[in-house]
Amino acid sequence: MNEEGGRVLWTETASPAKCLRILVVDADPAWHGFCHALASKGLEIVAVSSAVEALQNAVDGPFAAALIDVDLKGTIDGIALARRLKDLVPRTRIVLTSKCLSGRR
Repeated sequence: MNEEGGRVLWTETASPAKCLRILVVDADPAWHGFCHALASKGLEIVAVSSAVEALQNAVDGPFAAALIDVDLKGTIDGIALARRLKDLVPRTRIVLTSKCLSGRR
């Protein structure tokens, strides 16, 4: 894991050129373990905590998928971010996440 320009990167692959990139957008540090697990499988994970950071990273390079917290805080929520990313990078697959279980938080 290393930090670069406000984002956290996980890479543990011997061949980064063939690596799939995943964008994780969530301010909760509980995602760090999940990101590390994905990286250990050969994926490049870019984790950011805001929609603005996600949009900035999206234009820097292609992502195979984006995992986005529905309840993202800030001026752009998770649903709005998903819509913007689909317009900006239509080939990126979007997965919306939520901490809500059985109606409880």
